[in-house]
Amino acid sequence: MEKVFFFEKNPEAFSILKKNLNTLNILSANAIATNEDVSFIQNNNLFNDIKPNLIFLDPPFKIKNIDDIINDLKKIVNKKNLLVIHTNSENNIENKELNIIEERIYGVSKIYFAKLNLT
Repeated sequence: MEKVFFFEKNPEAFSILKKNLNTLNILSANAIATNEDVSFIQNNNLFNDIKPNLIFLDPPFKIKNIDDIINDLKKIVNKKNLLVIHTNSENNIENKELNIIEERIYGVSKIYFAKLNLT
């Protein structure tokens, strides 16, 4: 069964997200939106039975260090998972457990395509 999980901490952005999901008529048991951060996954055993294949990360542009996010993700993903990370084009994401496959710049945005270096 395919599922989509949306995590958005910003209340205004979360409201828009829910409105868009409702407009598209895709908010259901298979499309779940929460205004929690990624630690919600671990705290609620959200992915005990479901392992995601593709993860889109859109941390705040001002974030300089994504180590905490990577540490949380290590608990739910495997080395085959593709991570798509959106950040400010001026940020350089570095983490010893992150294998950057490609990076692209679109205006003020930078998109990283990566996998985790898991043993």
